[in-house]
Parts: sequence; structure tokens; C-alpha cells
Amino acid sequence: MEIKQWRMLTGQSICVLLLLLVFCVIFSKGMPIDSISKVQAQEAKGSVLSESTRTRAQKLSDPKQDDASKKSQYVIALDAGHGGKDEGAVSDDGKLEEKEYNLAVVKEIARLLEQSGVKVYCTRTTDRTVSKKARVRLANKRQADMLVSVHCNASDARKHSVRGIEVLYSKRDNGAGYTNKQLAAKLLKKTVAATGLPARGVIRREDLYLMHHAKVPAVIVETGYLTNPSDCLYMRQEKGIRQTAWGIYQAVMETLEKY
Repeated sequence: MEIKQWRMLTGQSICVLLLLLVFCVIFSKGMPIDSISKVQAQEAKGSVLSESTRTRAQKLSDPKQDDASKKSQYVIALDAGHGGKDEGAVSDDGKLEEKEYNLAVVKEIARLLEQSGVKVYCTRTTDRTVSKKARVRLANKRQADMLVSVHCNASDARKHSVRGIEVLYSKRDNGAGYTNKQLAAKLLKKTVAATGLPARGVIRREDLYLMHHAKVPAVIVETGYLTNPSDCLYMRQEKGIRQTAWGIYQAVMETLEKY
């Protein structure tokens, strides 16, 4: 091979190498770096969006939040029977009046329900006179899920042995997914279990103003006999108030959550 040809081949080879070098520099310093940045930015953005989406999904599906939201929609009307000039039944020694005991139990029920997130309306929170019409009007106006009225029982002087818990109900349609009798049965069961007092049963009463005019599920819980020595002794104690309230509270919550 002549020297001239050799020089030509050498020159061509150098040109090819230079071109390859230029292409390498372009691809290593140009588009690829910018593309990586874009991909990283997109991935970061996607990560943020995914995290935000997961957070929202967790909030929406959080059973604790769902449960709290559901309970906050419940409305309960509580009625402490008698009050003011109307003292109701009185113990044989005159030291325990029905109106006082009813109010103490209702306040404790209200405290338990409110702690659970339930909206509570009471017909009275002090010792004052409230008409039967006003008691029912409150429950109807607030469109309560139920009206629970708390009372005490009494018997005549010849029947002091009579004791225990009764729950009164009406057969009247209450517009709920359960009957007044079913609510009464649940209240009797839970209150008896909480207090240990005898169960006297659920009793139908169509002649009582409260249950005849209430447009919502309504019952009257007769929590014990003030004229019976054993019942009265129990009702005088703080635990009697707490346990009676606890039984009623459990029955109310179980009914609301079931239906």
C-alpha cells in the first residue's frame, strides 16, 4: 500500500472516531439527563398523589370515623317523669321522691349517650313542672329516634312485697323498623341484667298520654318499687342510679345499632 493511500485511510478513521465521540457527548449531556429529571419529577408527583389518595381513602373507610358519624346522627329524647309540684311516688319514710330518682337516672343516661356521640334532648334537667303535652312535643319536634321515659312504681300498703322492673309500651305504630314492644323487651332485659332486680315483664298500656301521642317509638321504664324495702334500699344508693342508667343506655344503643 502506498504511503498516500495509507494517509487517506488514517484520516478517514480519525474522522469516524471524532464523529462517534461527538454523538457520545450529545447523548450523555443532552436529552437523557433531561428525560431522567422529567421521569423523576413525574414519579415524585405520582407518589404525592398516591399518598394523598391513600389518605383520603383511609379517611373514607375508617370504621371508627364511620361509626362516630353514624352515632352523631342519632337523636334520643329522655323524660324524667314528674317534677316540680308533681312529686310522683314517695318511699314509705318520705325520704326518697320519685321525681328526684327519675332525674338522677336520666342525667346519667344522657351522660353516657353523649359520650357515645348521640344527640340527647331532655324534657327537664332540673326539678320543675313539665306538662305531658310538652314532653311529647319535644320528642316529636326533634324527630327523636325514640322517647324513653323513666319512672318509679308504687303499690298500696297491703302489697309492699311487690317489686321489680316493668316496661310499658303501646301497640301504636311508631314508624320505626321495630315495634314498641320489641324496644320494651330489650329495655327490660338489659335493665334487669344491669341491676339484678326482678323482671315483672312488659305491659301494654294504650291509655297513657305519652305513648298515645308520641309519633316516635316510646316506652316508660318503671325502674322499681319505692314501696318495697329491697327495691327502695337499692334505689337510694349511687350504684342503683348508675346501674339502672347503664342498663337503659345499653338497650338504647343496641336498638339503634341493630335497626
